[in-house]
Amino acid sequence: RISPVLPGIAMATSLVPPLAVSGLCIAFGAFDGAWGAFLLFFANFLAILAISAVLFIVAGFVTSQEMGSKLRVLKRFSGPVIGLIFVTILLTQALIGIVGDSRITKSIEEIVKTELAMEPGTFVDEIVYKKNEHNIDILAEVTTPRVMVPKKIKEIQDILSQRLGVQANLIMRCH
Repeated sequence: RISPVLPGIAMATSLVPPLAVSGLCIAFGAFDGAWGAFLLFFANFLAILAISAVLFIVAGFVTSQEMGSKLRVLKRFSGPVIGLIFVTILLTQALIGIVGDSRITKSIEEIVKTELAMEPGTFVDEIVYKKNEHNIDILAEVTTPRVMVPKKIKEIQDILSQRLGVQANLIMRCH
């Protein structure tokens, strides 16, 4: 009862959007986004290839005589397996980076909000940071009824440096 078009639609929805995003990102010069989208396309492509091959074998569409020897099967599947391992390593590294960035962001926000909690009417609007090898530059946008004292900003900067383990350079924009 399932339409024979359904597998094609499933493959198209998993392959075309990442390729389209990759092309758009390249057109706009966002090469990190293009790489990420292409990596998603490649992961989807290899997963479809591997799962369909296994399903064809399990469902009996391919006989053992057609598959040939174990060495021949190993040679045939070595490319996709190596590709899947490569994609897995890249995606794992990206995930580790995302988790690390999330922890840094959460720590910075927690420290700044805790230190500014004692200032009445002061709220943190946005925190942006850029981490280098030896330091971290932090821009905190704060809504406050009065200008922050430089001594207080220096105290917060020192606490950030101590807790993050790198030299923090805090710029606080008050409005």
